[in-house]
Amino acid sequence: MAPWDEKRFRRLEDVIIATMEGKRPVVDVPYYIYLYNPAEELRALDEFQYLDGRLKTKEFSTEIVWMPDLMISALKKFRFLDPDVASLERESLKSDLQRILPEEIASQLKDKLKAKGVSHCAILLRCGALYPFVHVSALLSSLEGFVGCTLVVGYPGDKEGQMLNEKGEKIRSYYRAEII
Repeated sequence: MAPWDEKRFRRLEDVIIATMEGKRPVVDVPYYIYLYNPAEELRALDEFQYLDGRLKTKEFSTEIVWMPDLMISALKKFRFLDPDVASLERESLKSDLQRILPEEIASQLKDKLKAKGVSHCAILLRCGALYPFVHVSALLSSLEGFVGCTLVVGYPGDKEGQMLNEKGEKIRSYYRAEII
């Protein structure tokens, strides 16, 4: 995959602004996925934080949501960080996490973003940290109809729009969101 694409990132910013200003029609899903080379993770995090700052400077309502923070909150809520969890059978634990975490993280996002309209932008970062317990495609699908703000997901992936896991293997995609 090519290195960081500044032109494509500027296009993302233009699309976000047009959406937040109501100049870009969306049908219930003002969601955008920005795929980038996994080797560019640190650069991507910096660029998204700069984007958040630029949007705020232009007096737009924005926030960054760090997905690992939501995951840690869910793990604490369901006591998966307690010392005795280490004694559980590994496959059972994995199955429990895959069942509980997607629903809980979606619930946290719904609570956080439900009252915010399309003129607000939430940038979800470090989504890859949720894998293999939470798939971004399933998460976005569960937010449909509940979260109407402009939602931007930064995610390591390839130019065809396939999400990748940490081994570079393709996983499910979510195609209601516009992939930029």
